[in-house]
Amino acid sequence: MRTLLLAGALACFSLGAAMADPAEDALKAKAIACIRSAAPEVTAKAESLSDAVNVLVDALCAVQVGRLAAYDANARTLADWQGRSSPAQLAGVALDPLTGELATPPGFKMEWDSASAELGELKRVTPREELNVVAAQAVIAARKPAGGQ
Repeated sequence: MRTLLLAGALACFSLGAAMADPAEDALKAKAIACIRSAAPEVTAKAESLSDAVNVLVDALCAVQVGRLAAYDANARTLADWQGRSSPAQLAGVALDPLTGELATPPGFKMEWDSASAELGELKRVTPREELNVVAAQAVIAARKPAGGQ
């Protein structure tokens, strides 16, 4: 039920909003494709709509969802580091566009201000929340009777 409420509350949020990061767009597209392709079968077998959404996001498409979430979090971390470091300090630091992992060279150290990061997270919709909406919409669409009845 909570997931469906989240879907309703975020329905006006557009996943098609202009995104400046092609790697993030590609990871999001893979997660959405996984969710939408599996939704009919999962919905048919699930006991409830909420169970179907949870299976899609947390189990069946967890790898794709996790990669997007990791990319999002690590891109924010890297942006924070870039804002307070020189390019020389970040030599060898890279964000993998396929897995979302942040690669650092051996011995790399960077302090992280977790207090400011947590406050910033309270003000935005995360990719996981967006994908919960996609899953809820796909499950609802799969539950609709054929022929528009």
